[in-house]
Amino acid sequence: IEASGQYTLANMQLITWEENATKGHSENRTVKEVHQFDMGGVYIRSFDSTVEAGRAVGALQSNIASAARGKQKSCRGFTWSYER
Repeated sequence: IEASGQYTLANMQLITWEENATKGHSENRTVKEVHQFDMGGVYIRSFDSTVEAGRAVGALQSNIASAARGKQKSCRGFTWSYER
């Protein structure tokens, strides 16, 4: 089964909701270091994941990820990047 493959009968697997919820975490697909900068571009700190960053600044993980990908300008008054 390919995680990045298309949904075809050959690329599908029956699993429970619980197995599905833990599968991505056990494969470490969702962990990516993210870097926090002030609005002037000055580096502040790095986080192991967008979830950790979100908890630290009180933001949704998805908003930090969007800012790090350049889909939105900032999140919680900071700019974010996967590149340092």
